[in-house]
Amino acid sequence: MDIVTINSINRNKDFYQQVSDETNAPWELLAAIHYRETGFGHSNPYNGQGIFQFVNGDGGPYPPGPVSDDNFIEQLTYMANRIQDDYVHRSDLPYTTRALKKTNEDAYRIKDVLFSYNGRAGVYASQAADLGFDSSTEPYEGSPYVMNRFDCDRENMGIITRDYGGLDGLDYRYGAYTMYHQLVGDGANNTILDIASGEDFQPGNIISDSVFTNNNSMTVAEIQAFLAEQVSVCDTDGLLFSYNNVQRKDVDPSNPPPYDCLKGYVNSNTGQTAGEVIKEAADEYKINPQVILVMIETQHGLVTDDWPWNYQYQQAGCSPQSAQSCYNVTGFKNQINNLASTLKNMYNPVNNNAYMSGSTYEIPYSSTASCGGKNITIANNATAAIYNYTGYQPNPAALANPYGYGDSCSVKNNLYFYTYFNNWFEVQPVIKDVNFIPMKYPRLMTLSRGLYKTDLRDHSSAYKLLEEAREIEFSMKTTIDGDLYLRTTHDTVNDNPYGILFSDLDEIIEERPVADELDYIPMLYPRPMTLSRELYKTNLLDNSNAYKLLDEGREIEFSMKTTVNGQLYLRTTHDTVNDNPYGILFSDLDEII
Repeated sequence: MDIVTINSINRNKDFYQQVSDETNAPWELLAAIHYRETGFGHSNPYNGQGIFQFVNGDGGPYPPGPVSDDNFIEQLTYMANRIQDDYVHRSDLPYTTRALKKTNEDAYRIKDVLFSYNGRAGVYASQAADLGFDSSTEPYEGSPYVMNRFDCDRENMGIITRDYGGLDGLDYRYGAYTMYHQLVGDGANNTILDIASGEDFQPGNIISDSVFTNNNSMTVAEIQAFLAEQVSVCDTDGLLFSYNNVQRKDVDPSNPPPYDCLKGYVNSNTGQTAGEVIKEAADEYKINPQVILVMIETQHGLVTDDWPWNYQYQQAGCSPQSAQSCYNVTGFKNQINNLASTLKNMYNPVNNNAYMSGSTYEIPYSSTASCGGKNITIANNATAAIYNYTGYQPNPAALANPYGYGDSCSVKNNLYFYTYFNNWFEVQPVIKDVNFIPMKYPRLMTLSRGLYKTDLRDHSSAYKLLEEAREIEFSMKTTIDGDLYLRTTHDTVNDNPYGILFSDLDEIIEERPVADELDYIPMLYPRPMTLSRELYKTNLLDNSNAYKLLDEGREIEFSMKTTVNGQLYLRTTHDTVNDNPYGILFSDLDEII
């Protein structure tokens, strides 16, 4: 920074720090906004918006001309409080909003608050995209008000010179974050906001079965703490903010205060908190409480709303596609129980729901037929439940702008479910490509127990239960986390990403009486295996050892088998060709992985 700018900051620093101590807003941020709005001035401009340029004259009146130190502090305090109480909540990015910390604040929070202060112009988001940033998650990177002169690519950025206009000029000043960053110096917290994008959304595999049904993911205390994090200050009386000089309590006379936030909810009959209500339903129906939290947020915004209206509690578990019976359920507790019960019923494949795991459907983009849709193969029961609950998939416009509007055909409920869940809790690990390799020969085996195939992309269960002892042919294999899975010939032909653990499979053993001449039978396909230990072949006519010791790990091809005294022996292709009466115990052989 030049010496003139530094001197201007120093002249005002006592004011900034005094207000920072009172509001907890970083003094460096106050200085940066003062610089951008009126160049460190202490005079009200003639537009009636004051030193910190509130478009509607909020906090005024602001008669033009110089102001006293007391009035400057008054305006500075009003601006800092608006940041902490208002602008921190204006983000359309899905991170937890809260008041700013005085020091060591996340970089993305500072940038996003500045972007909100300046109006969140869409043309600046487009400018961010032109600079190589994600316009849906990093729109502030294209704002000259925020980032001008931060690096070589952002010298003299395009700027809007008239309120609500387009890019019609070049900016030669420091961006507010650029100045903030220089003032904070080595103490800057350069944390980057890592959030889910539309590119990561897989419409056929929104969430895994194991996560969807994990009712132990959160305790009551953890749910309550999470709710408290989402709303720092509850506007219980509707007085915290005003819009166009109308206080919240006066926006809709049919929805008067008090406005009780979810973090402070207490059931009037049972005395239960929201955390206790959610956890109770989660445990009863074996649904992840995180899923319940995301559902009630994506439908009615109840988790993050700092002045919720009564209808949000009365419709907490209902989507726009829900039957009227859902809206007839009264009370938040009953709504949550109904939601958890509904999700479990929609998850269970025996209930003959509209969408089921393992099947392909043309799922529409919206209720408007002309918007069309796309074929989706549903990978698991959890994803089927979500489609049964909402009925639509996001269209390309929604995926391109997951945190913005999309277009008239965009219905984003399921996309919002995915982004909220992964931003709030965890990004679900998905193995997008399973590397199957062909087995040298197909192989018949039986199931050692009743089981579901495993979807190897996310380790969820496929839709159909397979009965114990079922005989199945396998033709491909893969190893994931050290476990060997075999893929059936049916799934190979249909390119299904399913596998069955080799440890859940048994050899097909056919009992045969011992005779003077061994009753070998051909294997369906020859099979290479390795020795698990050093050994001799066994002469099956007299149970003696053959003459040659074989090394551990040796790879041998087998083509015949027999059973002696209930034990399975395999015969090598070499001994088959030479009609040698030898065999090796199957239990002494290993698969080639």
